Amino acid sequence: MNRHGFSLVELLVTMGIISILVALMIPAINNTRSAALSAACQANLRQLGTCFTLYASENEGMYPPSADDANGGYYPWYQILLGKGRIAGPNYLGTTKILVCPVGNMGPIYPSNPALGVVSYSMSDLPLWQPTSSRTDQLPKFFSIGLTAKSVWPLLMDGDAVRIFSLDNPIATADTKSRWNARHAGWANVLMVDGHIERVQYGDKRWAQSALNGRGYY
Repeated sequence: MNRHGFSLVELLVTMGIISILVALMIPAINNTRSAALSAACQANLRQLGTCFTLYASENEGMYPPSADDANGGYYPWYQILLGKGRIAGPNYLGTTKILVCPVGNMGPIYPSNPALGVVSYSMSDLPLWQPTSSRTDQLPKFFSIGLTAKSVWPLLMDGDAVRIFSLDNPIATADTKSRWNARHAGWANVLMVDGHIERVQYGDKRWAQSALNGRGYY
């Protein structure tokens, strides 16, 4: 019985078709992976939000400050949740894994003080105009009692600094304390005070000072 093998042209055509299929599949695979990593990041933020709520429930409604630098010490919010602040308390986090975004783009690193550790998320410490010019850190019960519209105020976000002082112009080239990190294929995850997640891109000014302070949200 005669056997007919593939001709060179047929092999080349087959290889070309396979190459096209692979090229079409790779973006879909990358998008799926990016979406999965973003979802895992959002899960971290939601767990952290639960830790904040638990902390407030056991501290008369006070959220941890974005950073406590009193008495010569420096304790960022996540150290406080770990029970390592000026006044040692319970470990509300349980694990430091939820402090690290699964994308692997680590946030603030402090070589001069390794004890501060590595974290991928930033806490907001945004300006308040009323009753006086201040920041959220200066009103310890702002998030639990002072803020009436909890769905509009950002609490934590993908970032490169312990705290965020301004979101007036959060572009990629802004100082790390004035922007998020859009590490999820151009998007950043932001945890709002009420616990839901917003996805934002660089340049989104929905949390500029005028937007947050001019609408009776607190």
